[in-house]
Amino acid sequence: MIETREFYDNEFGVVKVKYNVRARRIIFRVKDGCLNITIPPLSTLDFVKERLAENRERIRKLFNRNPINTLSVGTTIDTCCFKIAIHSHSRDKLLFAFKDSQLNIFVPSAIKIEEAEFQKFLKSKILHLSKRIVLPFFKKRIDELAVINGLKYNKLSVSTGRSRLGVCNVKKEIKLSVYLMFYPQHLIDYVIMHELAHLTEMNHSPRFHSLCNAYCGGRERELERELKKFIFPL
Repeated sequence: MIETREFYDNEFGVVKVKYNVRARRIIFRVKDGCLNITIPPLSTLDFVKERLAENRERIRKLFNRNPINTLSVGTTIDTCCFKIAIHSHSRDKLLFAFKDSQLNIFVPSAIKIEEAEFQKFLKSKILHLSKRIVLPFFKKRIDELAVINGLKYNKLSVSTGRSRLGVCNVKKEIKLSVYLMFYPQHLIDYVIMHELAHLTEMNHSPRFHSLCNAYCGGRERELERELKKFIFPL
């Protein structure tokens, strides 16, 4: 069972506290510009506030890594295989059109695009539409890298998950996150290599990392560090 409470902090605003019976330690996360804290049961709010005070610098870094990116008319975002562009128009419907490697979004001029709920809806819609666009691109690249390394997988799909950029299951089915489209090619390749290594080692043992490192030309740790520093534009 998960119980949620909230309190206000002068620096971070509304803080959401989740009591989770499976939690063994306090966990800080920033999601959609809001600080979320997961804590073990029986912990008090005073305890949470004390831990927050002790970890302010660390939490500031979390906010820097997870900025709120507001979409607006005129916004353009480059992805690995197409561009996203937001326009205003006089019609009363939100329209999407993909043409010449560009996803054009036409927002009614009467809509207040900066409002939080609309921002959330718009970003969700963009990610959903982008899944179909990036699938052929991801498929082509994973097939190339699989052949180079003498590997075979059974199926590829695209998710909208943000915390897990790639997943490989025991059926040798690989799932890549649509968020990968924002990364440079060498980091996309790193995530693909990571999942391809799971075809042989379904864990994160030393053998797995040795294999993944070999696929990455000896740059696994370097690429992992770079991946963690990346800031999403959406």
